[in-house]
Amino acid sequence: IELVISFSSFGKQRPQQTIKNYMHEVLKYPLSKPLISPIADDKCNLTHLLFLWQKLSILRAKLTPSYSKFSQVPKHYTVGLDTSQHHALKKGIDSNNINDILSIMYPFILFKLHGQTEDTDPPPKQRLQDCLRDFSQWNISLPHGDQIINQIIPESILVCHTVNSWCILVEQSRLMQA
Repeated sequence: IELVISFSSFGKQRPQQTIKNYMHEVLKYPLSKPLISPIADDKCNLTHLLFLWQKLSILRAKLTPSYSKFSQVPKHYTVGLDTSQHHALKKGIDSNNINDILSIMYPFILFKLHGQTEDTDPPPKQRLQDCLRDFSQWNISLPHGDQIINQIIPESILVCHTVNSWCILVEQSRLMQA
């Protein structure tokens, strides 16, 4: 998916062209190798690329607790939660909103926290709710992102707790699916 995103931004492509056809016709990828699944190969077109990348990236991060991209997040964003924060975080979660908050937090961690120093934006002692709200304004696929953030992320959780909060939310997601 990342390869297709990289190449599709350079050339002329038809937005309604399936990802499978684009890979075969433009990138010369053999048709015999499935991209994702037979259904996704036939149904997903180039307009679905970013959504598909986000969903697959979140799934990969959820399935791999020591996800390499998160291991490169500076330590000042990986502070653990105290007992009351942990309880408050779990209190706001339900099966209807868990994937939404993960889809807000994943790009925030990847694009805002990865590679930052302690004196850069966002500051570790800022409220996580505020940073996620500011960051998620671009996410038109979640029109109620502010409500989801307010419902799940307690005011006591700071940006320094982001990765630990992610891990707790992922674990809760796994438990809900079991």
